[in-house]
Amino acid sequence: MEIQQNQISLEELREQIDSVDTLLLSCLARRQAIVNEIAEFKRKENLPVFHPFREITLIERRKQAAGSMGLDVSLVESVFKSILGNSRKAQTGVCRYC
Repeated sequence: MEIQQNQISLEELREQIDSVDTLLLSCLARRQAIVNEIAEFKRKENLPVFHPFREITLIERRKQAAGSMGLDVSLVESVFKSILGNSRKAQTGVCRYC
């Protein structure tokens, strides 16, 4: 009987992970919508897509926040580098899913 209780708890925990994943996806979709607005602004104002200092600063801030939350800083750096790379692709029209 104890095994069934552990399985139920595991299933409940997995459902919680699924809910968090859905929230992450929702946040990514909202972020992409903002990126699209930024891309339009930059096109209108003839501004460059890539702003290296902004990206370096952003990643460093996210790493500091991650560290203070007890998260793996390397993972967070990798995630944000990927997000920013996708944002650049969206702003240049290279990303067909953006």
